[in-house]
Amino acid sequence: MDKLFWKIAFFVLLTFNIVTVGVFSYYFFLPDSEIVPERRDNEASAAEVTVQLSKDDVNKLLARSLKEKNFNIYLGEQVELSFEFQVLKQTMSMKFTLNGEVSGTGDLLLKPDNVQIGKMNVPEQYALNFIKRAKFFPDWIEIFPNEETIIVHISQTFSIFNDQPIRLKDFDLANDRIAFAILLENE
Repeated sequence: MDKLFWKIAFFVLLTFNIVTVGVFSYYFFLPDSEIVPERRDNEASAAEVTVQLSKDDVNKLLARSLKEKNFNIYLGEQVELSFEFQVLKQTMSMKFTLNGEVSGTGDLLLKPDNVQIGKMNVPEQYALNFIKRAKFFPDWIEIFPNEETIIVHISQTFSIFNDQPIRLKDFDLANDRIAFAILLENE
């Protein structure tokens, strides 16, 4: 009788632990159901000035702009986004290798090609879900785990010429061509 009681108690405790871990994992890795936002273009009456930069120029600008941020962005053959975070008082590093393209609104759309925590590859959707929930990045970087997309809102990133709107026009890392359009509004 005593052995039967302990067997039942063991299986009840085991079931409770499995259910608890399962529920926690479900909510931790549950993807959001957000849709990538679309913006309207109402700057038709503005004059457009195009500024073309190389990867090295943009890397220098990024190094200076992100000096006090908790993440780094580097443009090579692909976009590399890296940062460190704490887990149980241990510093972990996460690195995203991303492919970039220009959105219709002039923002930068980044699609993950590879994600690593330390030396271990992890699924892109889980990593995006993790960094979105942990809020590692400023408001001008939006993360959409379901679409496996990161949007860098260029217009919110840079302030040039008394807050004139700026858009990304061309983003071709293979040919070392990055172009921005500055919209000078008529007053």
